[in-house]
Amino acid sequence: MIIKRLEMSAFGPYKGKEVIDFTQFENEVFLISGDTGAGKTTIFDAVCFALYGQPSGSLRRGDTLRNQDAGKKAESYAEVTFSVRGQDYTVRRDTPELKRPGESSNGTAAAALYLPDGTVQKKYVAKTITEITGFDRESFLRVSVLPQGEFDKFLTAKTSERQ
Repeated sequence: MIIKRLEMSAFGPYKGKEVIDFTQFENEVFLISGDTGAGKTTIFDAVCFALYGQPSGSLRRGDTLRNQDAGKKAESYAEVTFSVRGQDYTVRRDTPELKRPGESSNGTAAAALYLPDGTVQKKYVAKTITEITGFDRESFLRVSVLPQGEFDKFLTAKTSERQ
């Protein structure tokens, strides 16, 4: 699985639309760095949320990912384009609305998976991504992301749990 592009809007600390083209780093190792609070973890949260419907860390929830300062009409979503065995897929997941005083939210996130043949799948998106990539959320996190604040879990895990 190769992550090619990330687009997010009104997501985490990012009030507007942000796009990261990872193809510019093809065949290179790169580092995501910045000051505390700059939004580095949000990048990983957005990728994981788009793919599996949950952010990358256990301390955050999907219903808290919408930017609090985005206007009511602002679209809030994470979209990832990835490649598996030379086939490109795009998944977009809208963030659930934040609960505001006196309002309720059903806490669900609409998702759409755009398949290489041009069809769009809107049900069982995370399950289908697991079938396509061979990674469920936990496996994806173990091999691609070590969420902030969870390094101790990795260090104290049994050898069988690290694989």
